[in-house]
Order: sequence, then C-alpha cells, then structure tokens
Amino acid sequence: MAGSMSPAGSAQLPGAQAEATVTVRYIVKDVPESVNFYQKYLGLAIALDARPGFAVVARGPLRLALSGMTGQGGSARAMPDGRRPEPGGWNRIQISVGDLTREVARLRAAGLHFRNDIVKGNGGLQILLDDPSGNPIELFQAFEAQRFPGTTLSPEGACMSVSGRLRANTGILVMVGVCLLGATPASAANGTGIGSGRLVPTIAAVVGLIGVVLGGQALARAASRIGIDNGRRRAIAAAVAGLISVVVGGLHSANTAGGFGTGNGLAGAIVAMVVGLSGMVLGGLALARSRRPAAPPHH
Repeated sequence: MAGSMSPAGSAQLPGAQAEATVTVRYIVKDVPESVNFYQKYLGLAIALDARPGFAVVARGPLRLALSGMTGQGGSARAMPDGRRPEPGGWNRIQISVGDLTREVARLRAAGLHFRNDIVKGNGGLQILLDDPSGNPIELFQAFEAQRFPGTTLSPEGACMSVSGRLRANTGILVMVGVCLLGATPASAANGTGIGSGRLVPTIAAVVGLIGVVLGGQALARAASRIGIDNGRRRAIAAAVAGLISVVVGGLHSANTAGGFGTGNGLAGAIVAMVVGLSGMVLGGLALARSRRPAAPPHH
C-alpha cells in the first residue's frame, strides 16, 4: 500500500507518527568502547545505557543505536542464509564541523583512523573517520553560501561570515589591531568626515561588534557542550577583538580634540570601548565555561 502524505508533503508510512529525531543503528564489536569514542571525540551524549550489549548516544536530532555483535538482541542474530551482522560498509552518518582541517588534525593527533584524506565535493569538504569497530563517520564542512552563484547573504549572514573568517584567523585580528593603533594618533588629530577623524573609531567599533557576535556564539556552545568544538576558539577571537576595540577607542578618546558633534570620532570611540568591553566579557565567560569539566551524563 502506498504511504500517505504528511501535511508538509513528505511521504509517511501508514500508521507512522512524525518524530523530531532520526535513529541510525551501528553494529559494533565493543559497545562500551564505542560509547566512549562517540562521547569523547564527537560530542554525543548517552541517551540510553544498557551496556555492555547495547546503548544509544545522541546529538541534536540524531540518535545512534550501538548494538553489539553478540548477545540476545535481535540485531546480533544471524540471517536465514547464515550471514551475521557486522560493522563496516560505506553507508554512514554525517557530522558537520566548522573547520575540518583543524578537527582532522586534532583527531589524528589522538591516534584515530581515517579512511582517506580530505576531499572536495560539490557542497563542501569531507573525510571519512572510522569508529573503533570500523563503522564510517563522515566529517563535513559546507562551503560558504557566497561561493555559489545565485545565492545571497542577509546582513546577519554577512556578519556571521566575516566573524567566521576572523575566528578561523585570529592573527588577522591582531594585524588589524596593530594597524588601528598606528593610525589612532593621526586619526584623532584630523578634522571632520568619515574619511578622517571618524574612520578609525568606526572600524574599531565594527571589530568590537564582531567580538560581541563571536562571544555570544562561544558562550552558547560552551553552555551546551554539544559538538566537537565547545567554542574555545570563538571565545579567544572574541576577547582579542574586544581588546582591540577597547584599546583603540580609549587611545582615540584620549588624543582627540573637541567634544561631541565636532566630527572627531569621539562618539565612535566611546561606542568602540563599550562594545569591545562587552566582547571581552562574553569571550572571558565562554573561556571559563569551556575549561570546566563536563558533568557526567545521567542514565
């Protein structure tokens, strides 16, 4: 009988109910070892614990059922033709990461086994990681939207894209800070107009705003502790961006002549100090949270 259609237009099996999660089963050689692998390296949490024969680990809408090769469970029983379930194959789960090169380096340093090197596909970069039983996990980094013809970024998306690049290249922030510091005395002494006295504090305020965005992202990831990256790199970048904004805004305020409304960038400098301080606070809080050991999962 043909499956019915849900209100959203997707096919649905007769009698099935819509679920907010999807469950994938992996056959594994050692359930406790596999649970430790997915918890320690990929950020999944225990959703059901029936070790040593069975467990379910979860991340977001994904529930990964880990079934042992032996025992009384149905997944361990032989097929009518005598074949027995075993790990391996090529069908796999996919986990998205923000910086695939960094994650591969981290996991290789931990001694984990990859089937291949990073390859470039139609939608992004990918690589296959083996779990302890030889089941594949695809680590995937999507290409940015602006690299595809016909796609556009909203202002929020553009800000996130810029912050993502700066997060991945904290050294760029340092160079921006050095340039701004060098230009601050001359900028403060100039006259009116965005091209003179207002330029440096305006740029500093934008850098501080990016620091606030990064700090908020880092704090959210550190609080959830879900995923491979707990936000530590974002937190560091947020603190650096905030510090640059505060220092440049402070120096500009100290060196500028005149008050508000004279075009010397005093208001922009104050804004830069405020948003920069906010970015530093958010980054510091996220760093503090990322250093705390994760609480043991409740069974």
